[in-house]
Amino acid sequence: MNLLVVDDEIYAIEGIRLLLDWKKNGIDNIFDAASIAEAKDIFSREKIDMLLCDIELVEENGLDLLVWMNEQGYRTKTVFLTCHEVFGYAQKALQQGAVNYILKPARPEQMIQVINQVKELLEKEEEDPVVGLIKSYIPEKTEKSDFLKHLDSFLLENIEGDLSRNRIASEMYLNADYMGRLLKKETGLSLSEYIGKKKVTVASILLRTTTMPIIDVAQKVGIQELSYFFRLFKKETGLTPKEFRKTYTGKGDYCNAEERRKEKAQK
Repeated sequence: MNLLVVDDEIYAIEGIRLLLDWKKNGIDNIFDAASIAEAKDIFSREKIDMLLCDIELVEENGLDLLVWMNEQGYRTKTVFLTCHEVFGYAQKALQQGAVNYILKPARPEQMIQVINQVKELLEKEEEDPVVGLIKSYIPEKTEKSDFLKHLDSFLLENIEGDLSRNRIASEMYLNADYMGRLLKKETGLSLSEYIGKKKVTVASILLRTTTMPIIDVAQKVGIQELSYFFRLFKKETGLTPKEFRKTYTGKGDYCNAEERRKEKAQK
């Protein structure tokens, strides 16, 4: 696993290098950068699995680097270093897609904990190639708020599992009621409606790009009752899963119910 350390204080980088036995803890190579520009250059040349970045640099903000990484499609797992024991910093970093943050000065046991967290996330992605397939078919919309980007990422990576209101709110570091109001304000949808649309989006990709049986597709998006899956899918697309697969396999982009009605009206 390759690690990139970004900090504009040289002594801080040296301190990180001397903090523990990195190879013993699964880090094969350590790269370092004193600026965002240097970090971007390293990303262009090396495969970076884990980023350890100071959240406040002299000229730029570590969060800006994370935004750039997301726009470029990097799947690097990011952990921020910060001197600020302020909830707002942690919340913003996590909403941007960071996996954790550590208060300076970092302690060996903290670093080992986040390394293990990153390794588990990477192993999970390797074990479930379907997530990678789905991500490649869902373009990242840069106009989305940080809140929606983080929510979408969490839903995608956990689409098969527990998507209860309280679990999602905990992941988002938000009060559950406030999260619901924020989602309603930004999308006009309730949480259950939003999750339903995401499940159908993922299911439509699997129907178009795999030969997975429909019952397996339903289970892959966390729906055990096939009749409910059919109702939800037809509500969103205007087609049953079987009709959708027959119509759109090899044809192109997914169409929602409104777009399909427009197509019929034009014929």
